[in-house]
Amino acid sequence: MYRVEERSDQGGMGRVFRGVEIGTGENVAIKVILPEMAEDDKVAAMFRREARTLRQLHHDAIVRYFAYVPPDENINLHALVMGFIEGTKLSDTIKEKGALDRDQVIELTMRLADGLDRAHNIGVVHRDLSPDNVMLQGGDISKAVLIDFGISRSDNVKEATIGNEFAGKLKYVSPEQMGAFGGQAEGPSDVYSLGLLMIGMLTGTPMPMGTNFVEAVQKRQTVPDLSFLPEEFQGLIAHMLQPDPKDRLPSMAAVIEELRVLKGETGLGGSRLRFTQPPVADRVVPGLQSVPSTAKGGPTASPAPCPCHPPPRGEIRR
Repeated sequence: MYRVEERSDQGGMGRVFRGVEIGTGENVAIKVILPEMAEDDKVAAMFRREARTLRQLHHDAIVRYFAYVPPDENINLHALVMGFIEGTKLSDTIKEKGALDRDQVIELTMRLADGLDRAHNIGVVHRDLSPDNVMLQGGDISKAVLIDFGISRSDNVKEATIGNEFAGKLKYVSPEQMGAFGGQAEGPSDVYSLGLLMIGMLTGTPMPMGTNFVEAVQKRQTVPDLSFLPEEFQGLIAHMLQPDPKDRLPSMAAVIEELRVLKGETGLGGSRLRFTQPPVADRVVPGLQSVPSTAKGGPTASPAPCPCHPPPRGEIRR
């Protein structure tokens, strides 16, 4: 059904090729497990799970699903066939052109949040938001597409989940993905990661959230200093980066509503969110005082607890 044309990209578990659907001539993206991982049952199960997850999702900002092709006697490879996106990664665009302007950040974040809102509404949490997983069709911000749902969590697709093990890119993961607050990465986990992604869009560089697992844990004890950001974005992003998911903006719909205010669509003028850094007390954020031994690249033993602070609670003024 499909013919491989050329190699396109490679990730941690798989390679991506540009292919053609022979019957229609339409370009497709064919993702296959790396040969050295082809015999890993867990990786294979995650591939099947990604296919089942994508099958549930239908949104312009989410990559299209075509087919899952299991191994056979001729080719011992799992293949996932998806829509081919002719364009560039957001990470490459930022590296080449620098930070996005204000209106681009608002437009792109609204589009991604809308796609994630659709995913969350059917029980799918991406868990791996990063500039590498945002494709810009033709380099167009208004045609951004989320890719790589390989470690997503779904209420409807439960087998082959990673469980509470660390998953995602260290610069963008939420505290829950590191074991805090029960380690359950629900919709607010993507809200946190999207907040960090917004900072990268606004500044052209990722927020320094730790270069190793231990540092990353410590960085997530409090809302980071956001005073370097444009003032109109500070309140929104601070409410997206609350360590405790109960204190964050509760949904992507809430993020979109605040972005509509910034965009001037509501007639309210200016963000309704303000953030005041309150005094802190000595208390360890639940679950973040130790490092899970299952963390990728992390230590095999939990470090000693460090003096940490509770998540600052911002106030919302309307």
